[in-house]
Amino acid sequence: QYIYGAEVEGDVAEFGTQTGFSSSVLAASISAFDGFSKITGKKLHLFDSFEGFPAINNESDQASPQIQSGVWGEGFFKGLSAEQLVLNIISASNMPLELIEVYPGWYSDTVPKLADSSRFALLHIDCDLYQSTMDVLDVCFSKNYISTGAMICFDDWNCNRAMPDHGERKAW
Repeated sequence: QYIYGAEVEGDVAEFGTQTGFSSSVLAASISAFDGFSKITGKKLHLFDSFEGFPAINNESDQASPQIQSGVWGEGFFKGLSAEQLVLNIISASNMPLELIEVYPGWYSDTVPKLADSSRFALLHIDCDLYQSTMDVLDVCFSKNYISTGAMICFDDWNCNRAMPDHGERKAW
């Protein structure tokens, strides 16, 4: 509602899709607001490795409570395939296929390849790990992908016991 009401330029991006639940909610919201707003045609950009977590090489991530306890690790949170994700989103939201873009691969490989003209009105960061979150935020801020007035939501803000030196909190 906010990005439509405030007429924030750009599309919606989700970084980390796993089960596709939040992707479907975002798609349904876009579809609903496109029908009631003078702003139409926002795309949903979905980024995921579709392989689960990457190797945990960053020192901060290796020391995080979630990794140390074995709750998270390489390959964890592998979810839907890219194809199943899109089918679920279309089924749940009636969003047209041409408004859904999927970027399979690691954020460090996919995000830098976006067109320089890319702009996001809303970013849903579900990267969990510090390094993965940095792979997104570093590029998005340095390449000016984040529109003025954009909304940035962090899915795992309070993971790692809400400690500021781990995960998404540290990256922010």
